[in-house]
Amino acid sequence: MDVPALIRPNTKLRVPVKLANLAPGEQAQLVVSAVDVGILNLTGYEPPDPDAFYLGQRKLAAEVRDLYGQLIDGMQGARGQIRTGGDASAGTLQGSPPSGPPLALYSGIVTVDEDGAAEIEFDVPAFTGTARVMAVAWNKTQVGHGTGDVVVRDPVVVTTTLPRFLAMGDRSTLRLDLDNVEGASGDYTIALAATGPIALPETERVLGIDAKTRNAAAFPIAAQGVGERASTSR
Repeated sequence: MDVPALIRPNTKLRVPVKLANLAPGEQAQLVVSAVDVGILNLTGYEPPDPDAFYLGQRKLAAEVRDLYGQLIDGMQGARGQIRTGGDASAGTLQGSPPSGPPLALYSGIVTVDEDGAAEIEFDVPAFTGTARVMAVAWNKTQVGHGTGDVVVRDPVVVTTTLPRFLAMGDRSTLRLDLDNVEGASGDYTIALAATGPIALPETERVLGIDAKTRNAAAFPIAAQGVGERASTSR
């Protein structure tokens, strides 16, 4: 699997895949996914590894059978279970949740051609971060997998910090952090636009940023009315 090291947001990610050890004309399928590494780090998710699942060495399984496992839970009226352990589950999260919309793309089942090759194409949205591309391939007698990371970013990365909510008449600040990762040194024009009952006294500003440096700008905002209420489902 050959993935690019860097792509831009709002473009296409093309993932060419080539399967080896296939007999001429032998049919095989694969699935490919591209997921934000920030999401995977939350639970320490490991890429699928069918090789280890089917062919890896397994440890000896042990099971305890006794009458205590047949006890009835008097509070719930259900069978009880003996549980042991401590607080290991408290350390499951490995990082902070992503601040932007999640990126999780899936190809579905793809059948490779006679040469064992296929190209998967994803429409990448306005996303900034690292996407982990994971592929799993199989046929009647074989399995395989592959992974690769792709950095998705613009030459100048913009991060926005907004208040979580505003009441009518509230005033606050919208902060923009600009990281000039690959762009040239110079003046960059920031233009803002808002929808709904939000007032922006200032909508445009010119900010000078040198290459490989960061800068920030703060804009005042105010709430002028009642906006749409966020709905929740239970």
